[in-house]
Amino acid sequence: ILSKDLISGSDLIKLRKAVGVELSEIDIITKISASVLKSIEEDNFENLPSDIYLKNFLKSYAEVLQIDTQKIVDGYLKNISQSQKND
Repeated sequence: ILSKDLISGSDLIKLRKAVGVELSEIDIITKISASVLKSIEEDNFENLPSDIYLKNFLKSYAEVLQIDTQKIVDGYLKNISQSQKND
């Protein structure tokens, strides 16, 4: 997954489950609301916060999973821009 150029919400779910972390744990550790985390994982782009918040949320998410934060942020943002091009 981390070798892919685009990272989707379902990729994040797979990574999170592979590490064995529940969404509620990320919520507690990062103080990011569960609804925002769900929107990220479900690629529910219209319910995501502005880019500056989203980048920080993705970074925190990746830190909890102890994976490459820059790769997650860049890959997810590319995923968003790619889907907006396709709309």
